[in-house]
Amino acid sequence: PNRAPPTYLRTMHVTIDYCLVEHEPRAAGLAAALAKQKPGTTTQIRPGGRGDFVVRLDGQVVWDKKQREQRFPEVAEILARWPA
Repeated sequence: PNRAPPTYLRTMHVTIDYCLVEHEPRAAGLAAALAKQKPGTTTQIRPGGRGDFVVRLDGQVVWDKKQREQRFPEVAEILARWPA
């Protein structure tokens, strides 16, 4: 059967939706740090709604400032949620 390759062999895609008013530098910094820590990772930052800061790995939400965590993530917190 066809199986997906282990995550360490495939490229992960990080998307960060951020509040355009004030969070773009934070989103860009997080995207750059994740790309540095996980070579081969693709990143995309894009404007979101008011107060948004949502981080997705391959389309799955792993951090949502407004809905769950109520604060911004540290790089290590996102890396800890990276699939094994």
